[in-house]
Amino acid sequence: MKEILLLTYNLKFGGAQQHLVLFANYLKVIGVPVVIVNVSDNNDMSDRLLDGIEIINIPRRYNFDLKPSVKIKKLIKDREIGHVFCNSLYCYLFVFRLNEVKRSVIFHTTVYTDNYSYLKDFFTRFLLQKDVRLVTVSNNQLLHLSKTLLIRKERFSLVYNGIDPQAFNYQIAQMYDRDSIRRELGIPTEAFVIIQVARYDVEKNHELSIAVLNILRSKHNIDAYMIFVGGNGIQKNRKEAITSLIEEQGLSNYIKVLGIQKDVKSFLAASDLFILTSKAVETFSIAALEAMAMGLPCVLTDVGGANEMIFTGKNGYLSSFSDAADFADKAKDVFLGRLEWTKSRISEEVIKEFNSEKSNSSLLKVITAEY
Repeated sequence: MKEILLLTYNLKFGGAQQHLVLFANYLKVIGVPVVIVNVSDNNDMSDRLLDGIEIINIPRRYNFDLKPSVKIKKLIKDREIGHVFCNSLYCYLFVFRLNEVKRSVIFHTTVYTDNYSYLKDFFTRFLLQKDVRLVTVSNNQLLHLSKTLLIRKERFSLVYNGIDPQAFNYQIAQMYDRDSIRRELGIPTEAFVIIQVARYDVEKNHELSIAVLNILRSKHNIDAYMIFVGGNGIQKNRKEAITSLIEEQGLSNYIKVLGIQKDVKSFLAASDLFILTSKAVETFSIAALEAMAMGLPCVLTDVGGANEMIFTGKNGYLSSFSDAADFADKAKDVFLGRLEWTKSRISEEVIKEFNSEKSNSSLLKVITAEY
């Protein structure tokens, strides 16, 4: 098989980038030549790539600086690239004129955060040629994008995200000293601990998480604590704004605001519940899948493909991104042990349905199928 070029807009910490890393590692393991071209100089996730996977940075100077396309075209010709896998519709702009190479685009957004992001993709979709493969990572995303971008449903292929079961599983979770991790964080060993792994961006809606914790403590009398893990997002000073809100609510002792963690497993192992409170963008959260693989039940906002991974009353619950009281009630149900599945069952089911081997092999099959 000819070399596959994975084209990304950056390698910051995020779900789309994590998906790319997992796919690149899979290709390396099965012996498919692969190279990553990054049109930024941010390689934060490069240490998660297997040895021998080359990253070529061709940074753009501003958002719609398409000059990197010249170097990308030369690279494709010189290395006889067989396929270009675009990690977003935006990335397709750098190769849309290159009819001589096979191309595919994967979407990692369902609900757009703003009109600018939507209009950018809406106008770019008119550049999509008929032979370009389009991939979504949840069925809800497929249906939504078909409607909002005016693309026939039949053009999309659905390939669910998957997690590495060797890195995330319930046996690994049990190896951690839960009590020691909690003590290091200043959390009582008997507390009910909730974790959220998400960038500090507006669409991740940390305000809802803070309101939920307040309700759990003040209304339901649950000794609940919360851990935020994530890196800085697009909005400047967003993390500081969240910290200020926590202080205003008098919750500084109960919410631990952490930065990017190279290994989030220890924090998952020390927790009782995983939550996501996103109001946009979220499509099929790898962070949520990793948490469930570690045995954690989830309460997620009903955005993107959340209802395709959550089986209500079994591995968790769904709630609204605008209803803190309902979200807190669902968290309380987890605290009271009302879920049908045990932690080990939650782990087993998510690994069976959404593992990286299944996901990556399906993705490779879709993008390399005969045209």
